[in-house]
Amino acid sequence: MFEPLLKEPLNLLSRADASRKIANCKLKMETKRSFGQYMTPATVASFMASLFPSPSNKNIRLLDPGAGVGSLTSAFVEHLCKDKTGYCIDVDTYEIDSVMRSFLEKNLDLCETTAAKSGGSVAWRIIAEDFIIEASKKVASLNSLWPEKVHKYTHCIMNPPYKKISSASCHRACLRAAGIETVNLYSAFVALSLLLLEKGG
Repeated sequence: MFEPLLKEPLNLLSRADASRKIANCKLKMETKRSFGQYMTPATVASFMASLFPSPSNKNIRLLDPGAGVGSLTSAFVEHLCKDKTGYCIDVDTYEIDSVMRSFLEKNLDLCETTAAKSGGSVAWRIIAEDFIIEASKKVASLNSLWPEKVHKYTHCIMNPPYKKISSASCHRACLRAAGIETVNLYSAFVALSLLLLEKGG
């Protein structure tokens, strides 16, 4: 059902929003509740992206944790491509839902094509892992006596899941190991992402 929508002369974010609506119909209600999934509509994604000032450095490293179908990354890329500056955008997206990932891959391909048309580039990765667990490991490493080299980001755009964390959960243990104490996923995503940004990011 996704491909026919792409025959319309829509912009990058509109295409991502079309896939969001399709994906939303395919998700099971219990999965939405379990993962705390609330996908970002195009108007909100566009507003969020508009808050970023034009970067002075053309080399962008973007983090999109809990990327869904890629609406926020699409909005970010579209926002930067408007001025034809030719940014080189390196994107890491985290998404654990296989339904979402099938749409995310298509939308990231569209980001790559759109950036190329504006004289820039997008290199992307989909990380099919739990962001809380993986990011906690990275942050814990940064705080260790022998820190590993961790890939940090210049930018982050996200709409974190809304869900409480049980005190006995794996997430709570991982966050504690990273020096973070919180009772919900939303603040956990924000705390970890801030720690993965480079200075001034």
